[in-house]
Amino acid sequence: MLVRFIFAICIFFSSYSFADKTSLSLAILSYNPDVNTVVLYQSILNEMSEQLSEYEFELTVLDTETLVKESTYHDFDFFLLDPVSFLTLRGIGVVGGTLGTLSRGDGSLSANLMGGVIIQRKEKPIIALQDIHKYDIAVSSPHYLENYIAQAFELETLGYLKPALDKLSLYESPEAVVESVVSGEQEIGFVRTGVIERLVNQNRLQAGDVQILNAQHLAGYPFMFSTRLYPEWVFVANARISSEVTRSVASALLALKVGGESSYQYGVHGFAPPLSYMPVEEVLKALDIPPYDEAPLSWWRIFSQYIWYFGLVTAAVCALVYLSLNTYRKNRHLTVLVSQEKEAQALLSKSHQQLDELLGSSPAVIYSLDPEHYQPTFVSSNCFQLYHKSAEEVKNTPNWWQESIHPDDLEEAVGLFRQWRRRHYRGTLVFSYRLARDDHWIWVEDRLQAVRNGDDEVTLLVGAHSDITDRHLSEEQLELWASVFANAREGIAITNPQGSILDINAAFSRITGYSRSEILGQNPRILNSGRQSKEFYQQMWEQILTAGFWEGEIWNRRKDGNIYAQNLTVVAVNDSEGEVSHYISLFSDITRQKRNEEQLEHIAYFDALTGLPNRTNLTNTLDIKIQNASLYGTHFALSFLDLDGFKEVNDTFGHETGDLLLVSVAQRMKATLSEDSVVARFGGDEFVLILPILDERIEVDSRLHTLLAALAEPFKISGVTLHISASIGVTYYPQRRLVEADQLIRQADQAMYQAKISGRNRLKAFDLSQEDILVEQHRFYDELQTAFDQDQFRLYYQPKVNMRTREVIGYEALIRWLHPDQGVLPP
Repeated sequence: MLVRFIFAICIFFSSYSFADKTSLSLAILSYNPDVNTVVLYQSILNEMSEQLSEYEFELTVLDTETLVKESTYHDFDFFLLDPVSFLTLRGIGVVGGTLGTLSRGDGSLSANLMGGVIIQRKEKPIIALQDIHKYDIAVSSPHYLENYIAQAFELETLGYLKPALDKLSLYESPEAVVESVVSGEQEIGFVRTGVIERLVNQNRLQAGDVQILNAQHLAGYPFMFSTRLYPEWVFVANARISSEVTRSVASALLALKVGGESSYQYGVHGFAPPLSYMPVEEVLKALDIPPYDEAPLSWWRIFSQYIWYFGLVTAAVCALVYLSLNTYRKNRHLTVLVSQEKEAQALLSKSHQQLDELLGSSPAVIYSLDPEHYQPTFVSSNCFQLYHKSAEEVKNTPNWWQESIHPDDLEEAVGLFRQWRRRHYRGTLVFSYRLARDDHWIWVEDRLQAVRNGDDEVTLLVGAHSDITDRHLSEEQLELWASVFANAREGIAITNPQGSILDINAAFSRITGYSRSEILGQNPRILNSGRQSKEFYQQMWEQILTAGFWEGEIWNRRKDGNIYAQNLTVVAVNDSEGEVSHYISLFSDITRQKRNEEQLEHIAYFDALTGLPNRTNLTNTLDIKIQNASLYGTHFALSFLDLDGFKEVNDTFGHETGDLLLVSVAQRMKATLSEDSVVARFGGDEFVLILPILDERIEVDSRLHTLLAALAEPFKISGVTLHISASIGVTYYPQRRLVEADQLIRQADQAMYQAKISGRNRLKAFDLSQEDILVEQHRFYDELQTAFDQDQFRLYYQPKVNMRTREVIGYEALIRWLHPDQGVLPP
């Protein structure tokens, strides 16, 4: 991947070979030079061409052996090197200061730190770190820090043996290392950070194919890693290059904006300000790796390492000679020297002012501390924006730093500083805490580094304060959402726009039975129960794509094959450009609720004892039958059945036997009648039957007589033989006038009553000629109710007289109806 970046820069530099341009040479170190990868970095070339149009570059891609061992480094002006090669060339005085550190990333996240990754095949038992040295290790280019050295140092730091060089199996590329582990050819592989993520993004590797040993975690870092993190590859200049050219190249390098799908696909995000490579030096010293392997001294090595001291001594000698020769003219030039001193002081003051203005334009507050008493010696002028205090107030306030830290953070902050001091101020101390500003607290990130002299003595502590209040709040919110995600009782799944599951919570596994490793990378279709049609899912996704969400009930299948109901909500998540970046599904298991609803529905519409439809169910069914008769011209018979002798059974054998008898009667009726007939329990020992009429009514009469015969057969209940019979009344629909369901039931009930009084165990049909009498009775009853409501009744007293004596002996109370149309009506 780095080779692609290297050759992209090569194309850029070679494309600007115009006349009258300063010619510079650039050497770029690479694992395996590959000219075919150049085209992937065309976007980098286009960006760089706008920045360095005044120079003509000659670029060469080399491997480590060609660059260092064959001493070709004298031929180049600039280099893009790995940290080990950089320290090697710096140790022999070839390169000067660093211009920029390479940034790599995954997607929108980037970092200028790298490390090593220790991998093994996913399904194999985890190999303990202390046993790694026993195995052959798959590596590529082990002389690079990230490919072998970082992993070896990490194991030694943890107290374990590092793999010997004869245990290394060399492969051509990091991709080949990963392939050897996945295929089972090798047990363990060492690669650099970013390789696993790039192969996953290129669909050349599944995230679950490998597992990371000694996995580390760092918030905001885009890659998986097993070791400490070290500075990325470095862009440096040859020590002989002028500072003017160096500044021009450094400015263009830091202004580079990498774009294009190819660059991001291979993780190259550009360059950042250079980092300290002291941590790499410590690793090389600890492992006795060149250039820190105690090579024999030579005059050239002594001269190259102490050339600056020789220069200083020579300059000092020359200055003494010069002063000695000019002592006699001291008085004569005293006025001139004083004037020059004032000018120098003015220039120095102006330089300090320019430096303060430069630092003041930074978003971070730059400060320095005395390494003995830790008092501030310098605070940049922009401190008022952060502290709401001037630089002088900060410097003149005793113990300002400790007094300004939040009491809850003070102990930890001081403890971290003391640990850094015990490490002799090695590395960069980065920590965060709350700092007082007026009447509230802000979160700051504090970065401290030590400035050392030639004797490695600390002369100054330089730090930077940055306001991270917003970032800290965002991190707290992310932690809160992560806690909600992990502990929610509802199952949660996150997928990419293609439907592959990226993450789930514990509730998802609890409900579906699938573990996280089993479900990641799968499509939610794995849960499909088959109960929903293809059209159902099409409508669901149409709503998600148009409205951005869908909510409803759905039946899915668990891992064990059981079907369950869930209340599902699917929400589309858009990125900053309005494009769908993820889908989030939230669901809960409502299987028990659905079963309860089914039970409640059954209780509401079916008799609890016999399981037959109850009166409510009967009324609904009868309404539908009447409606269908009007629409389609169908006919049916409605029968009202009452058991004969049931009361005697209850009184003699008890209600339990009576209930068992009712269950047997219901079963016998359903077995006797056809499947298209409806048998409902109306109440007690009363049943209502709905029988379809296909041809003639006589068919219905025949079936009902068969039913009478069946119910007259003995019943064997709890070892007792019981004899009952039934009386049935029947009516038919449609009739010559429109009747409703309850009226049909009353007709059948009256017919059943006639069967009862006619001797029981028989069938009687309702006489429609009696319908007019019934209608008239209903009308009369309605008028009576209206008369009562409207106070149309009057009470009269009629005297009772003894005709012989003409004496009133009492009164009769008589009611009269004052009918509005018929006048006064007697009872």
